[in-house]
Amino acid sequence: MPELERIALDHCFGRVLEIGAGAGSHALALQERGFSVTALDTSSGAVEVMRKRGVRRVVSRDWVAYRGRSYDTVLSLMNGAGLAGDLAGLPLLLKRVWGWLKPGGQCLLDSADVLYLFTDQPGAQYYDLSKHYYGEAVYRMKYQNLRSQAFGWLFVDFERLAGAARRQGFEADCLYRDSEDAYLARLTKPLNPATA
Repeated sequence: MPELERIALDHCFGRVLEIGAGAGSHALALQERGFSVTALDTSSGAVEVMRKRGVRRVVSRDWVAYRGRSYDTVLSLMNGAGLAGDLAGLPLLLKRVWGWLKPGGQCLLDSADVLYLFTDQPGAQYYDLSKHYYGEAVYRMKYQNLRSQAFGWLFVDFERLAGAARRQGFEADCLYRDSEDAYLARLTKPLNPATA
């Protein structure tokens, strides 16, 4: 695993909810360390793979619809902030995380500031940064004969993420930043949180 992901796993504590768990690599690593982990993913293929690999608690559901409660750590890696889809979806993601966490709990998620793609590359001068946030992307996945529907994916700079998190009531800090502007954020729900 990349250093960012290893650092995230080292910061986990208590009951863990991993959203966007994919093939379950993080959930398995945490299980091996003795953690109680719930792995959440909307992909039926990913859910099947996790079960075959031995992830004990797998939930096949979209994070928007999931109503679990009382976790100490919510983990979302491999550009976990991307699950918001776009900037407009970020407050909903943070609200759900807030509801899943116990007071004193934390969310560990990563993203990247991709502004360099639009300022340091040939042709960047032709991209109008005033039209929409540069970190909003649209993807379509393809594997052999399978093709997904188009979906939004968010790359959000840490300052913007931290501001949105603070508006929800979280304390926000950056645990790690690499040379390519990827970072690991920790959003902490205070022990005596105001109702958000």
